[in-house]
Amino acid sequence: MIIKKIELSYGIGKKYLYINDDNLAGFLKPIIPAKTYKPSEAFEFALDNPINGQRLEDLSKNKRVCVTIEDYTRSEPHREIVLSLSKRLTKADFVQYIIVTGTHNPRDERNLRIKSLIQNIAKDIGLKFDVAINDSRADDEFEYVGTTKSGTKVLANKKALDTELFVTASDMKPHYFAGYSAANKHFLPGMCAFETTRVNHCGLIKNEKSNYGRHPWHYDKERQENPLSADMIEAMNLIAKDRPIFTLALISDGDVLWSQSGPIEDVTKNGIKHADEVFSFRVKPVRYLIVSPGGSSEDSYLYSGQRALELTSEAVDQDGEVLWLSECSLGIHTGKDQQEIDDFYNAMMKNLDALTDELDQPDVKFHTYKAYRFKRLLKKIRVYGYSKLDDLVMKNIGIEPISDPQKVIETWLSSDPFAKILVVDKANKLAIYKSN
Repeated sequence: MIIKKIELSYGIGKKYLYINDDNLAGFLKPIIPAKTYKPSEAFEFALDNPINGQRLEDLSKNKRVCVTIEDYTRSEPHREIVLSLSKRLTKADFVQYIIVTGTHNPRDERNLRIKSLIQNIAKDIGLKFDVAINDSRADDEFEYVGTTKSGTKVLANKKALDTELFVTASDMKPHYFAGYSAANKHFLPGMCAFETTRVNHCGLIKNEKSNYGRHPWHYDKERQENPLSADMIEAMNLIAKDRPIFTLALISDGDVLWSQSGPIEDVTKNGIKHADEVFSFRVKPVRYLIVSPGGSSEDSYLYSGQRALELTSEAVDQDGEVLWLSECSLGIHTGKDQQEIDDFYNAMMKNLDALTDELDQPDVKFHTYKAYRFKRLLKKIRVYGYSKLDDLVMKNIGIEPISDPQKVIETWLSSDPFAKILVVDKANKLAIYKSN
């Protein structure tokens, strides 16, 4: 009998589990190509060779430019991204940087560090610039730009609107309801008011096609329908109007696996194809699944760590069981205040019927959408959680706390010695589909 030692990401470290080789259905993690690149090398090549030949330094000459940078929740090479873009903007009249937090906490110290990083780089290069962090609840910082067909009233950050060229930098991967984390999300939710994001997320989350692997710019026509993401793109167009959006996209896992620059739609289409090659798998569903979001910062909060369960849901049979290893060292939510944290927790404690009814109300609370998706998932699977979260917190939201992951495996195999167990690491970046 061969015993496999399985290494899983957990916080800033690793957890090790042991499974008989005969019981291991597979071990999934991103497919890393043979050739990878250091960030600065990848970005310089991408920016030197944009899709349509129009280089950023030429597009930005004598222009007011808005550069959108992702916040601390994205584990990407922020320094190299900011430096590579900023070096190309020396002939711009003015550069407005915006850290596109969406509804995340703008005052988190990690966002403040990104702001300081941008300030230091822009100052060293000699740019005329300003750096803002999107604060979705600061109502006076937003301006109405129009309403989408779905009824989303788009309130955009005023500092983003006084521009002639948008520049976005997006680390691409699957997203459990927007289809993919892509540059269009820099607009909605990235630079929008809280109310705009609430209506978009809560109004369209119940549609089964608002799901991972689906996007209006997908290369496969069968996967282009995603009402929630389509609403985001319509909001983006209301914000940008006829102003160009230049995108630097990347796929990373430590090193950069792929990068490209050019017009946002063209680059995103290519990025989706590459993301599918790196992050997508088709599997035969199993009764038992072990999943890790991918360590810090993917598992720092329940809010982010639960994505791993969504993105792997097709890999589990109905009434299957999942062992979820997510440290959650910083708690349940990265809220800007205790009220937001409490709102998220209270939503997560509600049952599916209540959440379904609330989503139909015009004044539905924001976190209802995320709780709804999670409780819908719990109708299918049972989740055992290995985490630093308080046991009572996990029980209250429907996760069974455990102190020894290895014992869960032993229990599974004692009831069914021939059971197959699928293991997934870095699941927050993956998209697992049921094989035909």
